[in-house]
Amino acid sequence: MPYLLTFANTHAAMSAADVLAEAGVAHRVIPRPVQLSGDCGVAVELADDAFDAADSALQSGGLAPVAVYEWSSAGSGEWVRQGGKTNDEGGVLMQETLDCRGMKCPVPVIETKKRLDALAAGELAVLVDQEMQARNVQRAAQAAGYLAETAEGDGHFAVTIRKGSG
Repeated sequence: MPYLLTFANTHAAMSAADVLAEAGVAHRVIPRPVQLSGDCGVAVELADDAFDAADSALQSGGLAPVAVYEWSSAGSGEWVRQGGKTNDEGGVLMQETLDCRGMKCPVPVIETKKRLDALAAGELAVLVDQEMQARNVQRAAQAAGYLAETAEGDGHFAVTIRKGSG
């Protein structure tokens, strides 16, 4: 199962499990892996195809994970943090990733606009190869009224764009 949700405490994790069960979302309550930080000793594991349904159910239930991790099978495999922030209503603010590495301008800007148009609310992380591409994506997002920031790392740039629910 490729997604893992962690919560502030055991009560919140178990409440989330109850909400997911009631909504018919496939999940498992498991011990929090030791490599992940947190005060709560349990986590909720989701299948890839259950992610959107879990997001909707948790938002409806007023529950938000502290963090959302996705399993990366690169190398020996590890949990990679994907999100876990909350929106203004306290619901889950999920993050998607758009990999535009290897694309030439203006394709990253065009693909970002398409993905943002399809995203109801949440964060979109756009990966690009060049600093100028990152600046262009960030400027286009800000011109459209979104919050955007750029970080550099591991030979690429990541522009994180936040789209509210309104």
